Amino acid sequence: MKLFKTQFPIIIILLCAITTPAWAQDAEEVEQSSHTGFFAFGGIGPAIPLGDFGQERDGGFDLNTAISYQFPSHFMLRGMFDFSSFNFKRGAITQTVGTEIYQLSGSNNLISLNVAGGYYLSLGRFSPYVFTGVGVSFISKPEVEIDENLNFIDMTLSVGTYFSTVTGLGIDFLLNPAKNSDTEEKTPFIIYLETFYTYVPSTTDISKHKFQLLTFNVGIKTKM
Repeated sequence: MKLFKTQFPIIIILLCAITTPAWAQDAEEVEQSSHTGFFAFGGIGPAIPLGDFGQERDGGFDLNTAISYQFPSHFMLRGMFDFSSFNFKRGAITQTVGTEIYQLSGSNNLISLNVAGGYYLSLGRFSPYVFTGVGVSFISKPEVEIDENLNFIDMTLSVGTYFSTVTGLGIDFLLNPAKNSDTEEKTPFIIYLETFYTYVPSTTDISKHKFQLLTFNVGIKTKM
């Protein structure tokens, strides 16, 4: 994970170096259709727990897939599926069995299903955007199975279900934008950079602190 967190900023810098020269080409008119319609996309990147909640946990990784519809009016709707996994420090989660208190270590997994709305701009090959939405999050934690003689049996997972919110921003870069001079229709192929913040306003089973997670994704997007 440390290697991944080190390589991720390098990937971002390389992508910026690749896409920056395209600003000079944006004098050519890019058809609005390159930015409108249904899009499917997926990305990967680091997941960083924040605040007091983050003090108990290490950074992890995130996988995200989504479908969005971008209207000609520049508004957008999207449905998101997000998976994150990150380790917690020993003692951050405890379990009491009889008179014994067990200090657990392991990982928490997050699965979120969100619906969000947002707004995007069309700047030639580039399209920055913001979004916010709500959804449901499923958060797992390990539990110890103990028999009546207080002998360790196994480790299991329990899953809690919570209301959550998501807020984010990002930017698309069109690799092959459709232009007015084109005689054939093109399917847009896009590289995107995105960050979003997941928040669970209620208390969860995995911490006395509010769940806060910041995610960075780099991925690909295509028009459906």
